[in-house]
Amino acid sequence: MGVEVTTNYPYFSAEMIADIVEQSVNERNATMEKQGYYMTPTMAKDEIGYDTVEFTFAVPVELSYTIASRLPIPDHYKHYNQMATNQYFDADGVKVGEQAKWSKRKILNLEVNINHDVGSIKVAGSIPKFLYSSNLHLSLPYDIILLTDNLSKVMGVNRETLQQAKVMRVDVAANMILESTVDSCLLSLGDAKGFHRHKEWQPLTSIYWSNSRKRMERASDVIIAYDKLAEMRGKKIPPEYENKNLLRIEERLKTQTIKKVFTEHLTLSQLSTDKVFSTLKSKLIENFKQIDKHEVGNMENFKSSSIKKPSDVSRMYISMAVTTYSEDMPIEVAVKMSPLNDKQKYAAKKQIENLLMVVDNSHVVGEINNKIETFSNATA
Repeated sequence: MGVEVTTNYPYFSAEMIADIVEQSVNERNATMEKQGYYMTPTMAKDEIGYDTVEFTFAVPVELSYTIASRLPIPDHYKHYNQMATNQYFDADGVKVGEQAKWSKRKILNLEVNINHDVGSIKVAGSIPKFLYSSNLHLSLPYDIILLTDNLSKVMGVNRETLQQAKVMRVDVAANMILESTVDSCLLSLGDAKGFHRHKEWQPLTSIYWSNSRKRMERASDVIIAYDKLAEMRGKKIPPEYENKNLLRIEERLKTQTIKKVFTEHLTLSQLSTDKVFSTLKSKLIENFKQIDKHEVGNMENFKSSSIKKPSDVSRMYISMAVTTYSEDMPIEVAVKMSPLNDKQKYAAKKQIENLLMVVDNSHVVGEINNKIETFSNATA
């Protein structure tokens, strides 16, 4: 069957799209609640689900312009759409028209890139943010169906075309509501088998591991552990998450790894199946199990000559579980004897104070392991 694009829908503003999505969510929830299922996330809890997805599909070139005309152009995208055009001239060399070679559009938070030269369309963004205005909660397979239905309405592309769209990236994540602070949890995470751990920023709010030792952007499999609420600082946080310690573990899989796991490309509709979702959940859980987890708190074995700048205090502290230094020197003494100047030593002392606030993490590893075991049992 060829690609069909319906034409009985008008131009859609962002407000119109938001109303369509909200109505579809409410209708789905009402239907499911009649059957005893309550779909709308209303409480903070441990959960595993989808976040970001990126997929692509093709349409005839002339129809790609129709799709672009239906969708809003955010102000910060407008200059992009004027950069490249196909220009048309008559036999005398007089310009008779032009068309964009590509267009950038947005469907709420979803980025839409349209290559008019070949009729290729790529859509990328967070599924729960699209449906629920926030990605604090995660999406389950039935949300893929709702995503497909809404995009079909707004873009005018039939559902079958979207269902067969090729998935280029999918993020599977786990929310862990902890008694321990996220700082102390991150400090307890070490190297991951089969992955390269990338250099962290200070203060430590996230850790990245990937299957690429060079540029992480080129990696096809990335694992991230981070403080989700810290990432959302300045944004509205739902009341159920206020004053919570929310550790998010996320695995981002791109085409190469997707094909390695499933031996073929995934389609958008396959993400809605229990089989695929279960496989992706299991992969996330097993990879997180492979991350070394250690109790920290040993502030005695620091090497003063290794402290070149204040941030080295945190870096060395994080690596204490995997590195044994020959000098038996308390951290305060190591800083005092280091080659830092007075200003840097003051900054290093502040680093020590911050570390001491999270140093008592003897129970953290046990709590994380219990969470993993609970997820693992639920997936089995």
